[in-house]
Amino acid sequence: MTGPHTRLLAWIGMFVWLIGSQVWQSRVTKRRYEAQSKLWALADERGLSTKTVRQLVPQYSEHDLDESRPENHRFLMNKAAIKTLAEKLPAQQAPVKKHHRK
Repeated sequence: MTGPHTRLLAWIGMFVWLIGSQVWQSRVTKRRYEAQSKLWALADERGLSTKTVRQLVPQYSEHDLDESRPENHRFLMNKAAIKTLAEKLPAQQAPVKKHHRK
């Protein structure tokens, strides 16, 4: 297909591809943020600290995990970490606090 409109069609195709990929990426990111928020809600419900959650996903620092909380939303865990937490977090219990006798 060669003709006077070839470049125009190529530009239109590229523009449509760019818009489509941007929409797709936005949806994927939104779903990951939603999943991450649900995991933090579960962790909070169980009384789990950031330090305890970090034991399940040691590739992230406590600072990174704090930044991933819904009130911050400055850090997005990768897909594998979200999957790991979704599998392991429901079985986690809050650490029992030891009471010292006087």
